[in-house]
Amino acid sequence: MSHKEENVNLVSHSEEGASKRLEFATLLADSKKYQSVLELARKIKSIPIQGKSKNIGPQIFLVGGFVRDLFMGRESKDIDVEVYGVGLTELQHFLEQNFLVTQVKQVGKSFGVFKITTHDGLDLDISIPRTESKIGFGHKDFSIASDPYLDPAKAAKRRDFTFNSLMLDPLTGEVLDFYGGLSDLEHKLVRAVDVDTFIEDPLRVWRAIQFASRFGFVIEVKTYQLLKKMVSQNQLDYLPAERIGAEFTKLLSKSDKPSVGLKLIKELGIAEKFYPELSQLEQTLQEINWHPEGNVWTHTMMAVDVASSLLNLKYKNLDNEQKLIVILGVLCHDLGKSTTTQKIDGQIRSLGHESAGVEQVKSLLSKFAYSNEIIKQVQVIVKHHLIPAMLYQQYQRGEIDDKSYANAVRRFIVKIKPVSWRVMLACTESDARGRGLDDALTMPYHAGQKFEELVTQFGLDSDASQQNLISGKDIIELCHKLKFDLQSGPIYRDLIQQIEDARDRQEIETKDQAMQLLEKLLVKLQSL
Repeated sequence: MSHKEENVNLVSHSEEGASKRLEFATLLADSKKYQSVLELARKIKSIPIQGKSKNIGPQIFLVGGFVRDLFMGRESKDIDVEVYGVGLTELQHFLEQNFLVTQVKQVGKSFGVFKITTHDGLDLDISIPRTESKIGFGHKDFSIASDPYLDPAKAAKRRDFTFNSLMLDPLTGEVLDFYGGLSDLEHKLVRAVDVDTFIEDPLRVWRAIQFASRFGFVIEVKTYQLLKKMVSQNQLDYLPAERIGAEFTKLLSKSDKPSVGLKLIKELGIAEKFYPELSQLEQTLQEINWHPEGNVWTHTMMAVDVASSLLNLKYKNLDNEQKLIVILGVLCHDLGKSTTTQKIDGQIRSLGHESAGVEQVKSLLSKFAYSNEIIKQVQVIVKHHLIPAMLYQQYQRGEIDDKSYANAVRRFIVKIKPVSWRVMLACTESDARGRGLDDALTMPYHAGQKFEELVTQFGLDSDASQQNLISGKDIIELCHKLKFDLQSGPIYRDLIQQIEDARDRQEIETKDQAMQLLEKLLVKLQSL
């Protein structure tokens, strides 16, 4: 299929178009979202033509991700609407006066973009076609002009990839395909619409990567070469960390195999240039008996793909932030191996890599503008990710019994807060299965099974089990009973810690036992 502007594919003018319209009707018949869009389309269509129409009467097209996802059979949360044949002021008046909305917000007067909320709670982005031209090095350095009478082909040309340039008339089912987007969807290709406009926005390099990863697409050869050129020419240097982070999060959170996007980051030279914490993993070897798959990079790629599968199945009840923390934790869990790996007694060892990786987590994730809270939780995962397996090994060797094991699990759950123990197990299971062993994906994950069994048996995820046995109030009340005037201060914290230390040694278990020990400690203090 030609990608030239003049070769427009009007899907509705063919047998394929009739089939697609039937498909639209089936997919959208019960969609409240689409009903609101139809209402908007009909009302826009009824606006009297005024001024310079250029044969473009008042009408709307659905554009961008919604149309793409429709053809892919994917759910799409956002609906972007482009309005033609209506001036900016007239459109604003129409939205405020004639459409059922609770809010109209104009994002930028020069952009001609409005955010509206309908009476049934649907959020829509309403825009007027616009042209853009690069005027500086920054991501936002564009000269933007809205034009309600712009040729739709020219409007579509400013979009990044062919599958995002598709336009759908909601009233007729017509699909305007100026640049071969339908063909590229069919052949699972990520293809730039236009080289000249593409290079004006370096964020599109990241968008190409995350789309390829999320959809399992291949980047078309010329587009791939263009991405490499943009990286080598330092065009990504001016991108804000927040914008990169948003695309990186989509890559990690929405991909069945995040390794696809991560490998592209390495192949395009982005990792070596910006993220040495990742690129150096490929040069870090591992002991073949434990990791027959090869170097740390290969193991990490296998582990993040396992994590994605586990999050969709076994750990699907985690919330979105927890799922992101799992993927980030698995991505970062062996960063410390790059600085600790050495050969000891003929074996490749990475002693202390857990602690060594903590600072590298901060170095890497801050480049994506992740919050301090997320970074801290990932650091906790990296520092302690070996402990569940170590506890199980101790149990297997007979070094600890069920009661001691449960006490160790309780202490571990408290230690890793605010990281959920389920988040931690998702990471450690991904680590265990992300390797080249024949049964890695099918073997029982005994360390996690035993951990969860003890949590259930001893109620270790209850608030009571994770709180200190005594509080400052308990100390005050017992001091009053003993007629002991103990001044508040660090001594209170010290007493609580002594009680918890005794609990960890399994010398006490209950609050009553803790109070008895506290009384002994206070009597001893009185005698000093």
